[in-house]
Amino acid sequence: MKEHIYSGVLLVFIGLTAFGVADVPEGIYFRGTELRRLKQQAEHAGQYLSEIESVADSLLSKGPWSITFFPGKAPSGDPHDYYSEGPYWWPDPENPGGPFIRRDGERNPARFIAHKKALNEMYFAVGYLSLAGYLFDDSRYSRRAAELLRVWYLDPQTRMNPNLNYGQAIPNKSPGRGVGIIDTHRWTKLVQFFGLLAKSQSWPEWEQRQLKKWFSDFLQWLNSSRNGLQEKQQGNNHTTWWAAQVAAYARFTGNKLIRQMAYRHAVEYIIPNQIEADGTFPKEEARTRSWSYVQFNLEAFALLCRLAETDGIDIWTAGKDDGGTVQKAIYAMVPFLESPQKWAYKQITKMTPGGRTFLYFAEQKFKDEKLLQLFVRLNKMRRRQSKKELRDPFLLICEMLSDKIDK
Repeated sequence: MKEHIYSGVLLVFIGLTAFGVADVPEGIYFRGTELRRLKQQAEHAGQYLSEIESVADSLLSKGPWSITFFPGKAPSGDPHDYYSEGPYWWPDPENPGGPFIRRDGERNPARFIAHKKALNEMYFAVGYLSLAGYLFDDSRYSRRAAELLRVWYLDPQTRMNPNLNYGQAIPNKSPGRGVGIIDTHRWTKLVQFFGLLAKSQSWPEWEQRQLKKWFSDFLQWLNSSRNGLQEKQQGNNHTTWWAAQVAAYARFTGNKLIRQMAYRHAVEYIIPNQIEADGTFPKEEARTRSWSYVQFNLEAFALLCRLAETDGIDIWTAGKDDGGTVQKAIYAMVPFLESPQKWAYKQITKMTPGGRTFLYFAEQKFKDEKLLQLFVRLNKMRRRQSKKELRDPFLLICEMLSDKIDK
């Protein structure tokens, strides 16, 4: 490990001195006290530091990413317009050349995914580099993260237009759909890393303002476009992620009215229409990847609930007395996380452990250490089973903060 990874008190002292205790970034999802603890606990987190440093070092020479590097098929002909094709749509063998047909849960490997792949790689890179810059006080990482954001969002030659008009198109059927908004669900977590990066002194303030303008425009599109309004009413995990994205971008841009609208939509529409009184999700359980989609939905709910907490609003327990709540849904899933073989619904892909940041945030809310212990255990299993997997940098933060019970 390189010389900038110090041990013991020295690491903590240098870290807090460089940023300043008062300058520890306030998080979107993680409170200032958590982020201070993240840095203070770094002296005990050698395994995490090694992983973060190794990945961040590799990313210094990778990228940048832009959708303009990969010619898409957007009907607009604009290379700055994001384009993707729905994963579960296939050519119709009985009608070659006709509209594609749906095969739920079965991904078509021939679909156009270059823009989505670039988007995801940019997320992971900015996340790791921003986190490394914060933990190690190394401006190389922070400058690189800022450069990647500049290329994707700001540079006139390479920036993405702030819309998803052509997300998850269906060949010979639809040029783009509201469900394509799910493609940017990782940006819900990306905004957390903006806060870490902003305190590094390696990200010009004018670029921060321009990025907020980009997300303000995207937020406007999400709340006024045909695709955005369709996704708002889609009715399953798509609508939950729409609300989670809207709330996150509204927090980043300082739009309190839009955040409050997203919270109301969750309480008045999403929860009553998705969660049963026993905490189940019928719309997700009907899918061919039911195990995966229930948890994917819980991830969105947890991010939305956590964000609402910072505004003094409790969505975790919101709902009718005889209806479903997010709290009920999380506890309804716990027995199946502990014993996946008990899951009675269809799952055509492997049931993989790990992830589940909803367990971390739920424990923070309900102070139930069993949830945190389950979170730690599942991620240990995932590490053993997928040693070469690049893990989500947002998940790494949750793991580092939960490490206190694993000593």
